[in-house]
Amino acid sequence: MAVGTILIALIYIFLLRWLVKPVLYVSMVLILAAFVLFGVWSWMKRSEYDATTQKKNRDYATAGAGIAWGFAFLYACFMCCCWKNISLGASIMEAAS
Repeated sequence: MAVGTILIALIYIFLLRWLVKPVLYVSMVLILAAFVLFGVWSWMKRSEYDATTQKKNRDYATAGAGIAWGFAFLYACFMCCCWKNISLGASIMEAAS
């Protein structure tokens, strides 16, 4: 049992060295894409509602699109402003494994 635990820990450390940066960067891009795609979906859903009879739903869909795109913009700004720190953290995690 102890040998299996040590083996699993060594495999994890070895894989961590190769997978930290790709997983980090791919997850960052996927989160940004999710915000943008939710905004697009909400904007497209907006066109399904009638402007007079379903005004509330149309307004909610418009607000949802705006909020999603606003979060996407803020997230992109944070990613750009903190890129050196993110890269440094990924390099430290890679070196520590």
